[in-house]
Amino acid sequence: MYPTSSESLNKETNDKVYFFTPAFHPLDNFSAHAIYLWGLDFPTAEHAFQWKKFSKIRPDVAKKILTSKVPT
Repeated sequence: MYPTSSESLNKETNDKVYFFTPAFHPLDNFSAHAIYLWGLDFPTAEHAFQWKKFSKIRPDVAKKILTSKVPT
């Protein structure tokens, strides 16, 4: 799912800026560290954070967050 290095992953085009947090930046919600929380496996802490916000009020959105391949 995540590259082993962040080398050459940050770039800018005329329309967008693409950036990638280093794969193993330990204090970042977007880091490539899976977590087990609330009885579920999340690819990143950011997935868990966003999932929790929607889990009760919009379960349909929470399901999409849980199965998303990227944390944004």
